[in-house]
Amino acid sequence: MKPATSSPERQRENVLAAAAFVDAHIIGRADDWEVSGATDPMTRPKLGTLAP
Repeated sequence: MKPATSSPERQRENVLAAAAFVDAHIIGRADDWEVSGATDPMTRPKLGTLAP
């Protein structure tokens, strides 16, 4: 992991910049840095916390 490309802050900035570029809105996000990136997204513990 490289701090300049993988830090939570950097990734958040990149996502917000990409959303602004296409005039999109972020309605929710889950921070689950303790979960491996190899984990199936549908089994990630915090995925369901964004649902209304």
